[in-house]
Amino acid sequence: MKPLAIIKRDGRIDAFVPARIGEAVHKALCAVGEEDRALADELAQVVAEHLERTTDRTQIALEEVQDAVVHVLQESGQYRAAIAFSRYRDERERQRRSARLSGASEAAPNLLVLDDEGRYRRWQPTWLASVLTTYYALDARAIAKVLPLVDELLAGTAVDELSMPVLLSLIDTALVRSGA
Repeated sequence: MKPLAIIKRDGRIDAFVPARIGEAVHKALCAVGEEDRALADELAQVVAEHLERTTDRTQIALEEVQDAVVHVLQESGQYRAAIAFSRYRDERERQRRSARLSGASEAAPNLLVLDDEGRYRRWQPTWLASVLTTYYALDARAIAKVLPLVDELLAGTAVDELSMPVLLSLIDTALVRSGA
């Protein structure tokens, strides 16, 4: 199914524009010394076709598009560009998480958690608060103390997916640090 819209990190819906993919691919190619605009546009078209073949929704998350860019770069033999794109993506995520910690941004991190029921959930403070209540029987004061510490543990990493046991381990570490 042809994607018509992209779901941004903040939940906004924007039009799916393959030219934007071309810009990102071009920047990745330039980062490794290959300034070929025609190649970037061709690879962007391949990304769009790949998404059309592999998705069953008209609205797709921005991260899915980025994953498709990495996949197409690798499949086309542009390994160094794929690495450059991935590194840039990871660095931007670390910056967003740091901005969130400093209070400069309220955006939730780009993070999925595989819950106990086998479903992926977007990182949401309200959901994490319910986990702290359910698993640890914490009150609102303790939750307010632990949530920023969990965010801080994640801020310096580039992980974009956690399993529930890993999340609970992070929470345990935050609980120890907070003294709660």
